[in-house]
Amino acid sequence: MGFFRWIETEKQIMSKITFYYQCYLEKSIDVGFVSQMSFIPEEFAKKGMLLKLKEDDGSWNNGWRVREVYGEGVTWEELKLREWRLGDLN
Repeated sequence: MGFFRWIETEKQIMSKITFYYQCYLEKSIDVGFVSQMSFIPEEFAKKGMLLKLKEDDGSWNNGWRVREVYGEGVTWEELKLREWRLGDLN
């Protein structure tokens, strides 16, 4: 009985993990467009989806469209490890 309980718990934990995907984003502006690469949660990493991004100051920046989604999903912990290895790029 304990083994099956462990398997169910493991499934519940895995279902709560959010994966992040590297995406190419574009936003129209008066003189053309701006673009950026960003890791975004799986539920929003859909080609063609229109997003608003949260800025460092807590404000929201509307109008970003997902143009491409790349690679395999990574967890938040994996993103933080990459940031640590590469140094803060901001």
